[in-house]
Amino acid sequence: MRIKVGVALYLVRTSYEQQGYYHWAIVATKEESWQSQPVRVYEIKRGSGGRFIQSFTSERLDKSNALTGIVDLFTTDVYSSFDQILMRVSNIGPEDRGWRFPGRFGPPAGWDCSTWVLQALQRFYNDGAWNVPEEIFLKAYTTILNRGSEMGATPRSAAIRSIPLIRAPRGYGY
Repeated sequence: MRIKVGVALYLVRTSYEQQGYYHWAIVATKEESWQSQPVRVYEIKRGSGGRFIQSFTSERLDKSNALTGIVDLFTTDVYSSFDQILMRVSNIGPEDRGWRFPGRFGPPAGWDCSTWVLQALQRFYNDGAWNVPEEIFLKAYTTILNRGSEMGATPRSAAIRSIPLIRAPRGYGY
């Protein structure tokens, strides 16, 4: 069975005056559309005491007011179950072990939800589940942020917004 994988972006506002930031989470479904709910959510988030904890749940994203949308990454049969994805991401751990995104297009130094998601994406890439050219992988951080800004600039609707990470050039008829 094929599994569809994306990155959910949730807008977090720290105060009314500030722009806020995106909370990142890996999402997965066996359905063809993100509109079919619930989906599996794999993430780290702040627990009590301010430390990061891992969270692996099944959630209805259509019920979240903070969800900006989903950046659609890939559909794969390399993983045939949600448990296989869980095994790939759970041993990343919630704490900073010094991993940083390769290249110069990653997040600022430090450990947060985007760094955790990017490490998961690198595992998917290394496993051959996310089959993209290296230059696209190395720009995933900035491209995901750009897609989040695009989705955030569109009017909200009842449907879950999604946008592909990679777009076919105009005129190619993909």
